[in-house]
Amino acid sequence: MNKPAAGNFGTSLAQAFALCMLALALLTGTAHAAPGQPEMVAIGFPATSEATISLTTLRAIFGMVQRKWPDGTPVKVFVLADGTVDHRQFSKGVLRVFPHQLRHAWERGVLSGNSAYPEQLASAQEMLRRVASTPGAIGYLRASEVDETVRVIRVEIVPAFTIPTQSARASAPASRQAKPVRAERATADPAQIRCAQPGEKVLAPAGLLTR
Repeated sequence: MNKPAAGNFGTSLAQAFALCMLALALLTGTAHAAPGQPEMVAIGFPATSEATISLTTLRAIFGMVQRKWPDGTPVKVFVLADGTVDHRQFSKGVLRVFPHQLRHAWERGVLSGNSAYPEQLASAQEMLRRVASTPGAIGYLRASEVDETVRVIRVEIVPAFTIPTQSARASAPASRQAKPVRAERATADPAQIRCAQPGEKVLAPAGLLTR
């Protein structure tokens, strides 16, 4: 059996580490949409391979960490200006982070040389046109502005794995008590790395916390 090249493994580990750090940074201050604000949806190129993605993956894409779709197509991220109502609402209502956290994630990626800024568009009309005509594109619009030229991407919130507390393990029947789980090495697919919600305890992938 051929062993994976050391360079490839190092790249995958670096991507996994960057994704986990991004998730931790974004989860530091979780935002929530204010009542009465316009409903925002993620939109993609009409032939996008994914109709549903997890919130973790969506954050990684808009955080400029995950740069390819599962089928290998490069991701092209479009955003509106930070100060626009639609950008703020998408950040807080869909990504559940504050716009300045998203901006900080982009700046860190650019400074580290691991990513670039997303392309900023001037209007919702341009967003619709560019996403509809760019393979691999992803962006966002108000739900009322979406038409058949783009694909609406549904966001699935997947809860992080939580380690049962000692009291919960002790009270569970012997046949149902959780067995110790050994932390595995970082997966080669960065999109599968998930970090905990605030207050949750999770097992960190081996190698991310040690030199």
